Amino acid sequence: MSNLPVEPPNSNTYEIWTEKFKTLKASYQERLNELGKRFKTICLNISSDAIINQLRSDHTTVEFVKDRMAEIVQECMHDEKESVIAALQSECAEYRSEIFTIRSNYDNMIERLKSYDTETAKIKVEYEKELKSTQVAYQVRESELQQILGIKEKDIQELDHRLKISKDSIVEYESTLRKSKNELDECRGVI
Repeated sequence: MSNLPVEPPNSNTYEIWTEKFKTLKASYQERLNELGKRFKTICLNISSDAIINQLRSDHTTVEFVKDRMAEIVQECMHDEKESVIAALQSECAEYRSEIFTIRSNYDNMIERLKSYDTETAKIKVEYEKELKSTQVAYQVRESELQQILGIKEKDIQELDHRLKISKDSIVEYESTLRKSKNELDECRGVI
């Protein structure tokens, strides 16, 4: 039984592993094709090698044919190994370049995010100052309006009081005027 953690199936993980498998399979297939070509080259080199033909022609040197064949195989395999190493080095250099570019882009993004964070913090501070200033101005204006409203209410009450006094004075004046008219009418009737 394995002690490896078992992850639940995840479509993204599945896609990643499927892509890795396809890439690896294609790489192995390419490698097999190259080895097949290399073995054909080895067979052609062996069949057309002048040294092997010369060794075969003399019965005293026939036993060295195997050694020459081994040399040709080793030489071809060495060339294959060197070409694979060169290809891997080139691919590795490309990956390193990509990693450097990605890391550089990542670092730039981090710096930009830090810059945005700094700008956001500055804007937040300015906003909070402006908000506080606006709130203070609002409270001051509200207080002023409350005072004005209080004064206006007092003015209205005073005007209402004066109006009442004026009405009472008018009623009293009208009453006095009626009495005076009645007295005048009585006086005219006596005359």
